[in-house]
Amino acid sequence: FYCINGGTIGGNTGSCTCTSCNAGYGGASCQTSGACSASTDSSKDGSDGNFYCINGGTIGGTSGACVCTSCNAGYEGDNCQTASSCTTSTDTSKDGSDGTFYCINGGTIGGTSGACTCTSCDTGYEGDNCQTASLCTASTDSSKDGSDGTFYCINGGTVGGTTGSCTCTSCNAGYEGDNCHTASLCTASADSSKDGSDGSFYCINGGTVSGTTGACVCTSCDAGYEGVSCQAEILCSTNQRVKDNACISCPAGTTNADGDDASGTDTACDDIICGVNEYVSGNACKACPPGTTNADGGDIASGDDTACDKMLCAADQHVVSNACVACDGNSNLAGDDASGGDTVCDGDLCASN
Repeated sequence: FYCINGGTIGGNTGSCTCTSCNAGYGGASCQTSGACSASTDSSKDGSDGNFYCINGGTIGGTSGACVCTSCNAGYEGDNCQTASSCTTSTDTSKDGSDGTFYCINGGTIGGTSGACTCTSCDTGYEGDNCQTASLCTASTDSSKDGSDGTFYCINGGTVGGTTGSCTCTSCNAGYEGDNCHTASLCTASADSSKDGSDGSFYCINGGTVSGTTGACVCTSCDAGYEGVSCQAEILCSTNQRVKDNACISCPAGTTNADGDDASGTDTACDDIICGVNEYVSGNACKACPPGTTNADGGDIASGDDTACDKMLCAADQHVVSNACVACDGNSNLAGDDASGGDTVCDGDLCASN
C-alpha cells in the first residue's frame, strides 16, 4: 500500500490504511502537503508545515516549501526577522517602529527598526531627534548670526532666545543695536566723573557735546572758558587784560598782574610811571643818559617820548665823566654841560675894572 511521509501502515489485504502522517501531511497515503502555518519558534523551517514567520509577515506555501512575505515596514529577511536600517524622516510622528525615524537639523540617522537614533545634530540643536533649538550663547565674532546658536553680542548685552532666534538686550549704558554694537551719541552731563565711557560726558559752560560713546568731545565753550569739558576759566597772563572775554596784550607802556578772568567783564592795564631820573623812550622807562636828570620822575610810559634835563655845573665846577666836580684851586664860570665832554677850570678871573 502506498504510504509515505511517515505514515503508519495498517489494515489487511484489500483494506490497507496509512495513518499517523508526519506533521504537515495528510491524505489516504500521507501524500498531501498541508498549508503552512506561522510560528514564532525560530527553529521551525516548514518541514512540518510550521514556519518561523514574525513581524507581520504573511505565511504561504505548503509543508516543505513555506514562505514568509509582506513583512511589516522596517523588517526584511526570509522570516521577516531582520530589522532594517533606519531612514530619516521629517514626519514628527515617525518613531522608528517601522524603520523611519524623525531626524532633522542635520542629525545623522543610525540603528535599526525599533531602535533608531538621531545623533551629531547641527551646532545649536539637541534632543532625541535634533529637534530642540539650544539656548543661544554670546560671541564676539561679528559673523555669528545665531543660526548655530552662537550670537554676536558685545558691550554687556545679555544674550537670549534659542538657535535661529537669538537676541541681545540690556546693553551697557551708551550702546544700542541688535548686537549692542552701536555706540550711542554722547549726551552732556554736569557730573565731573562722566568720562564718556557710558555715552554721558562732563560738558559745562555752554560747551557743545558731540561724538559717540567712548569718544565724546566738548567744544564751542562759552567765551572765557576752555578745557576738555569747558570747565576751566581762562585767566590772563602777566601784562594781559580782558577784552570781549579774550585775553589781549596790554598797550605799550602799561602793565597788569596775571589772573584777570576772561569770563568776566573787560579789564584795563595800569600806566607804567617812570621813576626819578628816568625818561620815556618807545613806551619804556629808561635811565637818563649820564649828565642828565629828571628829578621829579612821573613820566607816563604809555605816552609820547620824553627827555631828561641837562645838568649844568655851578660856578667853579667843571665836568669830569659827566659829573660836575669842584675846580681845584682854579675858578670856572657856571654853565658847563655835564652831558657833554669833560671840561677844565680856568685861571683866576679878575673882576672887571
